[in-house]
Amino acid sequence: MDVPPSPTRHLARLVFVAFLVTFIASRTLVILIMIRRVPDLFLNLGGTHVHHLNYGILLLSTIAAVLLFGKVNDAQRAACAVVVELGWR
Repeated sequence: MDVPPSPTRHLARLVFVAFLVTFIASRTLVILIMIRRVPDLFLNLGGTHVHHLNYGILLLSTIAAVLLFGKVNDAQRAACAVVVELGWR
């Protein structure tokens, strides 16, 4: 049975590819930090450590605002789907 392509399937593929890329990149970065090939990437502002979850929360909040208050076309919606996937990592 041949299923016609749909925007939902396209978005699902984009999100899956974004997941794979971010998963592989994050695991590679952690391994490189653990074997001391790359320095730790901690962000400290005024003596306060900024936890890595804050980056994802900022990304997800920004994308939610764009989708709620902006007029987005299909290409922009696809970009938002990819950025949301990046925010989960």
